[in-house]
Amino acid sequence: MEKDFYSYYLEDDGEELYYIFTSKDASYTVYFRPREYIEYVEKFPYLLQNTFGFGFFKFPHIVNAKSEIDNKVRNTIVKIIEDFFSNNSSDVILLYHFDYKDGKQSKRNRIFKKWYEFADSKNKFIKFDIPLIMPDGHSENYIGYLCLSNNPNLKLAHTEFESFALSFELEDKG
Repeated sequence: MEKDFYSYYLEDDGEELYYIFTSKDASYTVYFRPREYIEYVEKFPYLLQNTFGFGFFKFPHIVNAKSEIDNKVRNTIVKIIEDFFSNNSSDVILLYHFDYKDGKQSKRNRIFKKWYEFADSKNKFIKFDIPLIMPDGHSENYIGYLCLSNNPNLKLAHTEFESFALSFELEDKG
């Protein structure tokens, strides 16, 4: 019986964790960075102590090749999230936002939402996101968090997240 996710390995540079895997058409890096949002969460003690920036990126094997939907990629990223949570405190909050520079942030948000909805373990996690209007005044972005549903400080985490999201401004590093 074939497993429903790709094999992956962990790299730990002492500060950040990277999980790396390869699908049939690309290589992926899934990262967890404890200092990713530090300048934004300084005023929020719970988030400051418990937040990791979460994200992933893809390196296509063939540039500009049309990608097919590969559910094993989704399953692998979900499995990596599960592994990360199982190796950390139940207080951990994963913050994420979608890159808006190419105008595909709404599409990324919809895909991530579907991934969450299809995950077998979705009852173990809480996913919450808020749409934000970007500096150009026209485009939307999404900032959100993932945490364990048994997080003992869920109410505090959510309250701080909402305040944080209202104050969050993406810098255009373009």
